[in-house]
Formats: sequence, C-alpha cells, structure tokens
Amino acid sequence: MDSKIYHNGALDFARFGVFMLFLCSGAVLGLQNHFRLVVPQALMNGGPHYGMVLAGDAENAYNDGQSFEFTYNTKIDTLRAVGYAEGGDLYCAAPILEPTTVVGSRIHFWATGKNCCLPRGDFWCTAEYIYGVSPEPHAPWRTAIQDLSKYAVRPYWSAREERNLAKAVHQAAALFNMAVPKYLDNIQMV
Repeated sequence: MDSKIYHNGALDFARFGVFMLFLCSGAVLGLQNHFRLVVPQALMNGGPHYGMVLAGDAENAYNDGQSFEFTYNTKIDTLRAVGYAEGGDLYCAAPILEPTTVVGSRIHFWATGKNCCLPRGDFWCTAEYIYGVSPEPHAPWRTAIQDLSKYAVRPYWSAREERNLAKAVHQAAALFNMAVPKYLDNIQMV
C-alpha cells in the first residue's frame, strides 16, 4: 500500500491541487454571494417598518427603520434627480416630497441608487432594479415609480457608496435650493 501512494505521488499532488482550487473558488464565490445577496436581505428584514410616513417628518424618528410606507400623496420628484459621477459609476439621488413642500424646505428622505438615472432630471432607481430582479426599466416603469411608489426599503450600501450617494444628495440640494441635514446619519436614503 505504501508503494502505491509513493508511486502515484505526482497524481496525488495534482488531485490535491485541483481540490484546493475548487475549495478556494467555492469559498470566494460563497462569500461574494453572501455579501451580495444574503446580507442585504437580512438587513431589509431585520429592522422596523414604519407606516404612514410623511416625507417632512422629523429626521431622527426613522434612523432605525428598514422599510417605509409613505402617505398616498408623497412622490419621488424625478425632475429634481441628480447623478453624481465617481469612478465610472453614477450615484443617483432624488428628493421624496409632499405636495406641500416649499422651496428651501429641509428634505429628510431621498430616493437613491447607483447607475439608474441621468446626470439631471431622470430617475428609475428601485430596489428591484438595484438588486437585479427586474428587467431594464422602460418608460411605463418610470411613470409607475413617480406615480405609484409609496413603499421604500433602505438598501445596503458600502461606506464608499454611501459617501458618494451623500454627495449626490448634497449636489441636488444645492442645485434646487433644498436644505438637507448636516450629518449623513440624518439623511434617509431609501
């Protein structure tokens, strides 16, 4: 038996190499899938849900929320959407407003996304689009977002993505004369 193991040493070494390749590949792909798919789902299901949210409500009241149901007249203002370009990606932000919102009001809730807007004035970011569970948006889809979207989920963003989204929020606020909370923690990016 010992002679067989010694005799097939090169073959055993090749098998071990292939085994290690598959083991490492499986570990890398498994971690990638975990952080891309499982962690965002866990974050969305792990926090409280708030119903009948007014877009002008106090900023600190919803910091722990993961899902929000806005009032029927709250809309995403796609005409005031801004895309901030950084590193080949376009970070998108559009204010979530009520009909009574006036110029200069403090905007607490912002619809955000990545690579789902134009640099100015068009926005089609949804959770379905961001997480890749729907086809590319078409014109009727954009209308549905503007008119019917009253549900929002806080997405999972990396620290770098959050900083770039905050830059898009501040850029939109400066461009359209809107006030935003000073600190990133108080901006509700949904």
